[in-house]
Amino acid sequence: MGDAFLQARLRGALDADLDWHDAGMRCEGGPRPGGRGLRVTLAGPLPAEGQATRQLRFIFGIGTKDIAAGAAEALPTNVTVILEGGGQMFATRGDGHCAVEKLERTPLPENAHRQRVHVRGYCLDPATAMTGEGRLHIPTFEFSGVVDAGEEP
Repeated sequence: MGDAFLQARLRGALDADLDWHDAGMRCEGGPRPGGRGLRVTLAGPLPAEGQATRQLRFIFGIGTKDIAAGAAEALPTNVTVILEGGGQMFATRGDGHCAVEKLERTPLPENAHRQRVHVRGYCLDPATAMTGEGRLHIPTFEFSGVVDAGEEP
């Protein structure tokens, strides 16, 4: 599509400023289970100094009343971050720790069941390790990509 991206700051258990674009990342998504919101998965490289590049996966569960096209603001969001092959997984464990301050959804003219999404948000509280005691702060994130809109609303 030519304009997919993810920009995010990570601090704590992982320390990185991510700036993924187009072919350097994967984006997929669709309705959350139960149809109350949107789930977007983004994956890309986490280069580590002196180590091989590892894959990092974000799962954003964005609470909305529906997934129709248009703009929305101040949406509760659950964030999960998985370091693939690294045995690390972090989650905010609920919608009250992060928020999407801007969500824009635009149907694609060539396919009514696909939408371009643009999301900007932040986390006030860290995602905690699913095992162990690590914490991952995600003070800001912004991304754009194409997702499945599901059935007609």
